[in-house]
Amino acid sequence: MNDFGSRLRQLRIEKQMTQEELGKILGKSKNNISQYETNKRQADDETKKQLAYFFNVSIDYLLGRSDIKNPDELLDHNNKLVTVLYDEEMQAAFKDYDSWTVEDKKELIAYLNAKRVMRENKDK
Repeated sequence: MNDFGSRLRQLRIEKQMTQEELGKILGKSKNNISQYETNKRQADDETKKQLAYFFNVSIDYLLGRSDIKNPDELLDHNNKLVTVLYDEEMQAAFKDYDSWTVEDKKELIAYLNAKRVMRENKDK
């Protein structure tokens, strides 16, 4: 399940941190972190922002609404869309992406994320 609590736990474990260590960084108790991870308590918006910043993930990823940790990481240092294109149609669709603006690339990423979420919701 990709809810806030499970994402938070996953990110904390990836950083090899204890709940107590994460709590100290956020000014929260170990018990607060435990309750966030088990979804027994909801973090306030400011805490969610701090967590997203600390783990370098988007709020959407943290909340389980996206599987892309950080959409900005999909853009390389030259603002080129970093992706692996598997079929000819996709390659043709992206043949001129070098001329796209950063805003166009971000808009595409947002659109693809929205389509995926809609598809997942439809399958439920």
